[in-house]
Amino acid sequence: MPDNVFPTEKGEGLSDNKVLILCLGVLLIPMLFIALVLPFNPGDRAKLESLRRFAAEIPVYPEFKELDSAWVIKSDHGSFTVYYDVPAYSAGFETVKRFYTEALTPQGWSFAGEEESALERSVSFRKGKSSIIVTYKDGEYSDWDYAVSYWSRY
Repeated sequence: MPDNVFPTEKGEGLSDNKVLILCLGVLLIPMLFIALVLPFNPGDRAKLESLRRFAAEIPVYPEFKELDSAWVIKSDHGSFTVYYDVPAYSAGFETVKRFYTEALTPQGWSFAGEEESALERSVSFRKGKSSIIVTYKDGEYSDWDYAVSYWSRY
């Protein structure tokens, strides 16, 4: 392919690399817009903010160090999960469970159950259309020790 494609009046043209970059830019900018902006309709933003406010009202176990968070918004429900690390051996599951039970029960939350598998334990609480699930996962097999999920039905 010649060095000068799309010649200009001065006889200069764009190199292959510049054409490639231009084409990629023309394609990537709309794709980024579609991927980042369109999934967020105003209703989803309001639901996510509602879940964040819900999570902010709930006490966090003092030893937890926040690592990350994630959310899922559906038409009839949504969840906001915060992932935590704890210093080694500082927060056993029973201690964390007792903290959340003592913190949530006076606020009208009721114990909704407990589950256990080979690598994971969780306790859940329910109040109206909302749930809180505290999950422990052995940090040796995971990037996080605890996750607190805030679920709400709309």
